[in-house]
Amino acid sequence: MPISPPQHRPAYAPNRQQAKKASNKHYNKNVRTGQEFYNSKQWKDLRAWFVKRNPLCVECKVNGIAKPVEIVDHIKEVKDGGSMLCVTNLQSMCHRHHNIKTANYRVGLC
Repeated sequence: MPISPPQHRPAYAPNRQQAKKASNKHYNKNVRTGQEFYNSKQWKDLRAWFVKRNPLCVECKVNGIAKPVEIVDHIKEVKDGGSMLCVTNLQSMCHRHHNIKTANYRVGLC
């Protein structure tokens, strides 16, 4: 009867689940602050309302592309004093443009 060969792993290497859990813990601790707000009923209702009225990415629309909204972004970040639930502080964005905006913000270009 055939058997599979043994798998040899170094004793110091964490398994995948432990590594992912540690990575997520670091990410959540340093980046995802205030996550409970984004799971609140107030935010979900406001986001749904905003998406109905602003269904396209604002940056894509400027470039003549009709790309549906994927993220409702705070123009001025909440941690910098931007209002959480004020409609004038929100904009519709696709993932690509949101990532560009966030990267520019982190290096100080915005």
